[in-house]
Amino acid sequence: MVAARLPDLVSQHAVDLVIANGENAINVLGQTSFTAATGATSQSRMKNPQGVSIDPLTHTLFVADTSNHRVTVYDVTVITNGENATGVLGQPTLRALVEAGHEVRGTARGEDKAQLVRSLGAAPVSVDLFDAAAVKAAVAGSEAVLHFATKIPSITRMRWKGAWRENDRLRTEGSRVLVDAALAVGAAVYIQESISFVYGDGGDE
Repeated sequence: MVAARLPDLVSQHAVDLVIANGENAINVLGQTSFTAATGATSQSRMKNPQGVSIDPLTHTLFVADTSNHRVTVYDVTVITNGENATGVLGQPTLRALVEAGHEVRGTARGEDKAQLVRSLGAAPVSVDLFDAAAVKAAVAGSEAVLHFATKIPSITRMRWKGAWRENDRLRTEGSRVLVDAALAVGAAVYIQESISFVYGDGGDE
């Protein structure tokens, strides 16, 4: 859950924040109350949130919903306990493909993730991405294969070299398995996820 006291917006793009040590939070996001403590994948719930950022100009709160591999977006002009997110970042591909009329299958680890895939209009597939035969069977009949699988470690573990091992394996060995499977089933398109970072212009700073 995310418990926070979000102050009013003031001038000069700043937030007037007055906090006392040990102060109680006044609202909670991700749970219906301060005593609830169960994670889930839904519009109002989270799993292992590990970071927040607020845009004071638009009263928008961004929460890194880590175990759900997404960023949820909240309108915090007025907050209520357990309120629904107004948007989500990081999961547009399935929805866009379904809305374009494609029949989509997506890999999912566990029933919670499978339910998320279903909610976006696609069919969940449980498969070991390092098992070449199983992956080939999973993509059979596909016109396109999109490799978006990732395993980014939590913020608290990012500095540990070993924490990236599974993610690195997905990007190397997993990619080879998927490319071979796509070629074997005659898929016309293969898309590999990439990443870039955007930094603000700091001038001479």
